Amino acid sequence: MALSQGLLGNRSLTSLNLSTNSFGGEGDKLPGEIDAIKYLAAGMCAAKQLVNVNIDGNLVGEAGLAILYGAAVEGLLGHVVELAFTPFAPCDTYKALVDKIESNRPVKTKKKKKRKSTKKK
Repeated sequence: MALSQGLLGNRSLTSLNLSTNSFGGEGDKLPGEIDAIKYLAAGMCAAKQLVNVNIDGNLVGEAGLAILYGAAVEGLLGHVVELAFTPFAPCDTYKALVDKIESNRPVKTKKKKKRKSTKKK
């Protein structure tokens, strides 16, 4: 809970590394594990400048993925372009979340070259 409150007040943090912090260790089967993901998701939603989140090494299970995916589908994680984590859930759910986060990446467009005028004076 303190993490989500801290992220709410922060306006400069762009990357967050919470790798291997032992939440989700049972694939979020314990109530505390699910609460940790809920608070993390709430903090990620509140911190609009946050673009990179690393929770790798914390086994995120089906319930945790559902929480993160729900926030992404609702557009609350539209600012997050990279989310690294260790899934402990069905591949379809994981793939859907990764695809949704990757769709947040800005699209690079090619700049048009200006043509030199060939008019003679």
